Amino acid sequence: MSYKVLLPQPILPEGYAYLREHGFEVKDGRGFTEEDIIADIADCDAMIVRTAKITRKIIEAAPKLKIMSRHGAGYDMVDIEACKEKGILVCTAGGSNAVSVAEIAIFNMLYCAKKFKAVQAHMMEDYRYAKMGIKKGELEGKTLGLIGTGNIGALVAQKAHFGFNMNVIAYDPFAKNVPEYIHLVEDRDEIFKQADFVSLHVPALPSTIHSVSDREFDLMKETDGIYGGRFSGAGFKGCCMALVDPSKRASIVKTMTKRYLHAFPNLEGKFSIHFCQTSNGVQF
Repeated sequence: MSYKVLLPQPILPEGYAYLREHGFEVKDGRGFTEEDIIADIADCDAMIVRTAKITRKIIEAAPKLKIMSRHGAGYDMVDIEACKEKGILVCTAGGSNAVSVAEIAIFNMLYCAKKFKAVQAHMMEDYRYAKMGIKKGELEGKTLGLIGTGNIGALVAQKAHFGFNMNVIAYDPFAKNVPEYIHLVEDRDEIFKQADFVSLHVPALPSTIHSVSDREFDLMKETDGIYGGRFSGAGFKGCCMALVDPSKRASIVKTMTKRYLHAFPNLEGKFSIHFCQTSNGVQF
């Protein structure tokens, strides 16, 4: 009798083929909400999770579940205590999406440096102004500040240093044997004070939840006409919205809107800054 593997979300065809070639029965779920997974999981021995949040209710509805594998790194989306109580093994695939996420972090920095949102707002109606009238920046020679130098953080540092000749500083109290082009700092505040761009690569832990507020934005310097620096959205990992203090979000949005209008007065009334949760993290 083969083991049954639940897939709440589709995986690549190669993944399906691998499972079937090794004798597993694959069950495509009806969706990845809590209700969907509860309806599908009762007869399943294993589950491969992508972005679904696995709650205690799901675990309690899975009497046969023996193992769960998360695509990607971290356990933020899984109720680990409930799994421990049920004796369910939880695995991750650390590094499997590290290159993709690191590239998104670099993309977000380029997006900010090239003022793409401002260019996009004017490109169709006034291409000359979009091309020549909007002052744009470069990554070349700028300082990247990292919080966290794990698989993804280290890749971002590598791409930034060798691809764009950026200076890289990092805060990571757990870092060991980092490359010589990553300069560690002992004070976390120095990342926000010195960096032109900040990229966060940390899990949602008690020490990181609500760790970014208007205080950190106020520490950041002016870079190419943008007051308050830039955050690379892909750097907010796992339960990333929690890293930004909810009581400070309105204040941050107000401050950042004021600063963008200072740099781009022609954009008044044509844009807004807001927090949004995506599969890659928090974006502004």
